[in-house]
Amino acid sequence: MFAAHNAPPAARHGLRRTLHETADAGIAALAVATALGLGLEAFRPGSALHPHFLASVGSSALDATLAAAFAALVLVPGPLRVLAPRSLRAASVVTGALVASLAAVGLARHVAALAAGTVRAAGWAPPATVVALLLVVPWTVAAARERTRAPRATTGRVAGVLAAGTALVLALIASVGATDWRAPGDAILVLGSKVHPDGTPSGSLLDRTRTACALWKEGLAPRLVLSGGRDPGAVASEPEAMRRIALDEGVPEDALVLDETGVDTAASVRFTAKLARERGWSRVLVVSHDYHLARVRLLASREALVVRTVPARETCPSGWKGYAVVREVAAYLAAWAVTG
Repeated sequence: MFAAHNAPPAARHGLRRTLHETADAGIAALAVATALGLGLEAFRPGSALHPHFLASVGSSALDATLAAAFAALVLVPGPLRVLAPRSLRAASVVTGALVASLAAVGLARHVAALAAGTVRAAGWAPPATVVALLLVVPWTVAAARERTRAPRATTGRVAGVLAAGTALVLALIASVGATDWRAPGDAILVLGSKVHPDGTPSGSLLDRTRTACALWKEGLAPRLVLSGGRDPGAVASEPEAMRRIALDEGVPEDALVLDETGVDTAASVRFTAKLARERGWSRVLVVSHDYHLARVRLLASREALVVRTVPARETCPSGWKGYAVVREVAAYLAAWAVTG
């Protein structure tokens, strides 16, 4: 603080400009993602992103209308300013205040759930509502001072919005993975991971399966769905390796359901959703690594499968995790954008 206060005027001006440009890129990225999510929702239910930053219970028509108004006011204020400048200012302030208020209510609900033990903290990442507040509140204040402007589509600004959008996806992934939503359910889906050629499970597969077995021992669900594929050349499939781990952990054979078709996350979720419809399951717990769970929730919502995600307790070395997180950002965007 002292160094910044005593910095040369040019340096302070440069810092303010950088902060303003970062804030502009962040709010534009949030608005673009909101608008795209609302559009994709018509083709693939579960694509809307505003329930995450408003912490809505479901995607109500009121929340969707407010989210659409917010996106429009951020992205196209220029024409509106020419036609009705006073109305634009009032609409921006009211909409921003409502969005911020809903985000704050969502944050308060999350904190209350943590205090009550309804959910558990499983990492350091803040809820997505905090990110929304950090972006929406300054934008609303700027709107009240009539300092908002539409993002200009220069190369630098487009790159900034893309970078900010990537950061928002990373924040969402971290937020979901940092919360343990365990609760009683009808089954526990364990998502597969690598099995070595000699049939021994990788550390990530051990952690996922042991976490699921611990949930079973807590009495949270009567059965485990072990879903995965088989690596070429491996002597055992992922479900077979998970079965051995579960038996060693004391889970009986009749509590295990093996899914050998789970070649990817989408296939595992589809299989479990089909099983849930056939057996009348109302809620499924899903265990995987923290970075994976946001995509699981997205895919489950598209299958109308009600899930509660639980991040695996990591006990094995995970030097690969940085790469996995970067890959997951791309995987989440690809899953979100697919409308066919």
